[in-house]
Amino acid sequence: MFLTGKEIRSLVLRKKLVEDYVDLDTQIQPNGVDLTIRNVELLESTPGVIDFTGEKRTFPQRKALSWSRDDIVELSPGNFYLGWTNEMVNMPSNMVGILKPRTSAFTMGLAISTGVVDAGFRGHIRFGLSASVPVKVIKNARLIHMVVARLSGRTKEYEGIWKEKG
Repeated sequence: MFLTGKEIRSLVLRKKLVEDYVDLDTQIQPNGVDLTIRNVELLESTPGVIDFTGEKRTFPQRKALSWSRDDIVELSPGNFYLGWTNEMVNMPSNMVGILKPRTSAFTMGLAISTGVVDAGFRGHIRFGLSASVPVKVIKNARLIHMVVARLSGRTKEYEGIWKEKG
C-alpha cells in the first residue's frame, strides 16, 4: 500500500525518512515527496564495466560541474549526467521507495533515469540526466518524485556499495 503525503511527512519528522530537505512544506506532495538536486557530474568517455557479481565493476570517469553565480548548470544534448540529491533517504526495512521524474522535467526536454530505494537503504539518491535540448537547471530544483510503499513485512536490508554510514 502506498503512503499518503501526510504519512510521509510524519515519517520524515518522527523517523527521519528524509533528511536535509530544502523546504518540507513545498516538497511534500499528496502522495509522495519531491527530491532536489545538489550536484551534477558529467560522465566522460572512459568505459564503465558492469557484471553479475560486481567483482569486475568499474565506473566511467566523472567530472563535477560547477554552479554558476546564479546557481545554474546548463545541460547540453548528447551528454549524460549524474545528479545527486540534497536529501538523505533512510528507508525503513518494511518499506520501498519508487523514484519517478517530475513531469516538469520532461516538459523541458530533460530525461531523468531513476531506480528503486530498497528497504534499509541509507544515502543520497543518484540519478541519470540527459537533455534533448539545452536545459538550465537551478540548484535545489525539484526533479524527482518519490512515492513510498509499505511491504507486506520486514525484509533483508540493502547492503550494496551505495549505502552510506549513519
